[in-house]
Amino acid sequence: MKTTDKVLTCIFATFEHEKHAKESLEKLESCDIEQWRPEEMEDGTELGEAEKIELQQEVRDHGQRRNKFEDNMHKAFGLILWQCIAMLAKALQDRLDWKTTEAK
Repeated sequence: MKTTDKVLTCIFATFEHEKHAKESLEKLESCDIEQWRPEEMEDGTELGEAEKIELQQEVRDHGQRRNKFEDNMHKAFGLILWQCIAMLAKALQDRLDWKTTEAK
């Protein structure tokens, strides 16, 4: 299994609300988090009490989803970096001159 597949499998198995982070890494492009933003109301629009509560909840949900996505991407980049560092360390240790390099 390639390192990319391992990282994506780990994200899918362990991250909360991992779908968008996994898709961003698979496509190698950032997810458009603005698509989750609630529609803005035109100035002067009168909202009833229930509509105000619903809009507040949508704004809160957008913020939580955005934060979770950003947290997941930070975790994913950390996981990728850790994988790369581990592979680099192994490659260095496999070199014939590692013992002399390590001793310096």
